[in-house]
Amino acid sequence: MKKICIVRLDSGNYGGIEHQVVIIATQLIARGYKVYLITSNNNSIMSQKIISLGGEVHIVDFSNLFKAGKSIAAYIKRNNIDVLQAHMYRESIACRYARIYCKNIIHIYRVHTYIDCARISNLKKIMYHILDFITQGFVDYYVSINKFNVEELINRSKIKNKKIRIINNIIVPIGVPDDLELRDWPSLSIAMVSNFVEGKGHDVLIEAIRILKERGIILKVKLIEERPIIISI
Repeated sequence: MKKICIVRLDSGNYGGIEHQVVIIATQLIARGYKVYLITSNNNSIMSQKIISLGGEVHIVDFSNLFKAGKSIAAYIKRNNIDVLQAHMYRESIACRYARIYCKNIIHIYRVHTYIDCARISNLKKIMYHILDFITQGFVDYYVSINKFNVEELINRSKIKNKKIRIINNIIVPIGVPDDLELRDWPSLSIAMVSNFVEGKGHDVLIEAIRILKERGIILKVKLIEERPIIISI
């Protein structure tokens, strides 16, 4: 039986990435894989869903990435795990350090929003890209779901093309309407599906709505999440 360990920190929310982890785990378990989850909270929705599927959850403190990497390496050896799949940059760095101690493990880095989308200073972004470039030898595959992340991987982090994979069949694209330019823009409706947490871009959308309103363009906007929210502009 193949064993895969998914590494994803608890973000405090059950968002798109957490849901993707659960979907991946569900499909792997259905195919006969043994799935482990390394995270920072065994009471999170993601952890509980993995447990309900028959997976195992292991808690690691990620406040120090070097110590986290050693803990991950020890867990890998103890359970004879074959594949290590990291979600997000911080988790991947810890996994790269773990790979120093586990040379035969396959490390897959699932790239989501990547570095340039992060709300950090430009100096930090440059440093992260340099670190990614220097340590890419400890990553076997970079897996992305869109071409924008791939372009950033190649142009900014200088990741080798042979390491990059793109998956485009895990989401259903809605496409662009053929009559977009002919539409009556003031009657256009927009829906944003995202958790109401900082960093998701709601502030950008709200500011854009305000600017358009000042120009006489009134849009119907729906912010969709599990909890209701009322915004007046």
